[in-house]
Order: sequence, then structure tokens, then C-alpha cells
Amino acid sequence: MKKTASLVSLLLTFGLTFANAQSSNNVNPAQVFNALNAIANAANGGHQNGWNNQPQHGGFDGHNDHGGFQTPVVPQPTPWHPQQPGFPQGQFLTLNSIGSYSSSSDADAAKTAAVSVLNGMGITVMEARTEYNSGYRFVITYSARQPLTINQYQGGSYSSSSDARAAADNTAAVLKAKGNKAVIETPVFYNSGYTYIVAYVNMYQGADPEDQLQKLPSIGSYSSSSEAAAAKDAAVAVLKNFNIPVLEARVEYNSGYRFVITYACSQAMPVEQYKGGSYSSSSDARAAADQAAATLKAKGKVVVETPVFYNSGYTFTIEYFTYQQGPHQTDQLQTLNSIGAYASSSEADAAKTAAVAALGDLRRTVLEARVEYNSGYRFVITYNAREPLNVEKYNGGTYSSSTDARAAADQTIAAMRAQGNVVVLESPVFYNSGYTYTVGYVTRGQW
Repeated sequence: MKKTASLVSLLLTFGLTFANAQSSNNVNPAQVFNALNAIANAANGGHQNGWNNQPQHGGFDGHNDHGGFQTPVVPQPTPWHPQQPGFPQGQFLTLNSIGSYSSSSDADAAKTAAVSVLNGMGITVMEARTEYNSGYRFVITYSARQPLTINQYQGGSYSSSSDARAAADNTAAVLKAKGNKAVIETPVFYNSGYTYIVAYVNMYQGADPEDQLQKLPSIGSYSSSSEAAAAKDAAVAVLKNFNIPVLEARVEYNSGYRFVITYACSQAMPVEQYKGGSYSSSSDARAAADQAAATLKAKGKVVVETPVFYNSGYTFTIEYFTYQQGPHQTDQLQTLNSIGAYASSSEADAAKTAAVAALGDLRRTVLEARVEYNSGYRFVITYNAREPLNVEKYNGGTYSSSTDARAAADQTIAAMRAQGNVVVLESPVFYNSGYTYTVGYVTRGQW
């Protein structure tokens, strides 16, 4: 008992001495632990293991083999050693850079950025170096229970390294913004054109449906890169407006300038197309495209692209999709052709305008109305409806002059409208073994 009391007194004295020594930085923790361990061993009769880890009765009973109480050993910190089997973070693994860099400074910068990302993920980096092997590359050794799964996004081809760098930075920013991606590396290099790769890690377990990459190519081609770039920017703005992540959008030349957009979504958008008619000038086709696009937007459609191009005449195509199902989800595009032909484009245009007004009275949405020449001037109207209108015809008699035929047609129209349930679409006057006319009309309640 006297020996134990003396040792306790010595322990207390040593503790006070240690506190004073620490304040003057004269003693380091290792010296203290060694001294305390020596004292404890002395109290234990010289046993090196401290606690008796294998008691005779199957468990610790508070006594040693000689009947004396064992003094507890002061715990020592476990020193780190690369070969120690119990290292808490697991095995040592290697992360090699993707491809190579043109200079050691570029490789060093990429290495530093990758180390920073790994540290941010709570991964211990043991070593990071740059080496030359058919180009400058970095090699990082890190500790983890299992290797990191590195995903790669392969960019498209660009005419300059600066354009490829801008695209790489945009892709990396989009992946980071998702919140569950850690971007490791974004090298830009030349491969039949400047391109890039974004290497990233999924931070969380489980499949992310938005990891599915979809392509949205332009419809046909544009005559200049600036036109294609403007169309690309407009399409990107539409996708971003619906919170669809755009990873890459570029213009390329392939029998004309075209754009390609890569976006992340669980499934591809159900894109639809409306193909316009033929016009004598690009300005007329553009006006028709804008009118059709405005009509589709008014019906809740999301218009992505409206290119105008030449194909045996100027025409256009509208690409759109339905973002939400609505009351017009069963509507289809229907066509209303003029009855026969008109003698001049002005007559056909006047008839077209009257028919469009009549369709408005019938609450039909007109997407496009145009005049074309086909064995005479004719109009073609495209409208939205669940089913085509049932257009009926009244064929007039024969007259000696066109004015007499026009007067008779107007009288017939007045009589039809007086009934209150008839909407007249068209009343052309033409020559067929004499002047005659036809009235095209729709009876309300039959559509």
C-alpha cells in the first residue's frame, strides 16, 4: 500500500511538472507518455502489457495472478505507418491524369486542383507529383477503402483551344451545380480538332436519372456559323428556362452549319416538328415561321428552333415539344386547301385572308396560311383541331360573265349566313364552260 501511495504521489507530482514544462515548450508529448508508461509498468511489477489481456477466469476480474490490483496503463496514440494493416481509411490507391498536358505548369495546375477536390471529399492524399511520359502527367496516391469511380464526359470538336476550354468550363460548372458531382480534371487537347474531357466522381451512391445524356441536333443546317450560333443560343435558353441542365452546346460544319446540344435528363424530350410550305423569298418564309411559332407558343408548346432554308423554294421547319399536358393534347395539324384555283395571287391572297377569319370564327387556331402556284393560284391553310372540319360545297349555275357569277355567289352566301348556323370559308368564281362559282362552308354542330 505504501508503494502504491508513493506511486500515486509521484504521478501527481509529474503531472504538475508536465503542465509547467508544456508552458515553456521544454517537454514533448512523446516524452511524457514514455515516462508515464514507465511509472505504470513499475507499479505493475514490470509487466509490459499494462492490462492483463488474458485473465485466468475468462475475463478481467480486477486482480492479477499474484492477487494484486493492476494499475491502468496511460493510453498511447497509435502512430501512423504506411504498412500498418489497421490504417483507418483503407488501402493506397493511384489516380492518374487523363491523357497528358503540354507543359509541366499545366500538369501542376491540374494536379493541384485535383488534390484540392480530393481533400474536399475527405480523402487523404499521400503523394502528388508530375512526371513526363509522352507528355506531362500527374500521379496522385491517396488512401481509401476502395478506388474512386471516375466518370468521363467527352466533349465535341472545336476550332480553337480557347473555345474548347470555354466549353469544358461550362460542362464542369453544370456538373458541379448538380450538387452531387465532384469534378476532378478538365484537360483540353488536340485530336483532329480541339476537344476536352471532364472527369468527375458521383458523390453519393445510387444511380442519378439525370446522368442520362441526351442529344438535341439542329434541324437541317444554317448558311452561316453566326445563324447557327444564334439558333443554338435560343435553344439553350429554352432548355435552361425549364431547368434542364445543358452540358455542352456547339456549332459544327457538316454540309452546312449545324448545332448540337447535349443535355442531362432521364429521357429524351418528345420533340415534334412542323414543316412549312414553300415561299418565293426567305423573308416571306421567315414571317410565316414566326407566325406559326407564335401560334404554337400560344397553345402551350415550347418552340426550340425555327430555321428557314431553301428546298425548291424557301421554307421552314419548327421544332417544338409539349412540356405539360393540357386541354389541346389531342389536337392535330389539319390542312385546308382552297377549292380550285384563282386567276391571280392577289385574289388567292384575299380568299386566304377570308378563310383564316372564318376559321377563327370556328375557334380553330391557324398555324400557317400561304398562297402557292399549282396550275393556278391556290391557298393552303394549316390549323389545329382534333379532327378535320367537314367542309361542304354548294356549286352554282353557269353565267355569261364573271360579274354575274360573283353577284350570284354573294347572294348565295347571304342566304347561308341568314340561317345562323353556317360559316362560309370560300366562294371562288371561275370559268368552266361558262362562268360559275362554288361556296365552301361549314355547318355548326357538325364538327
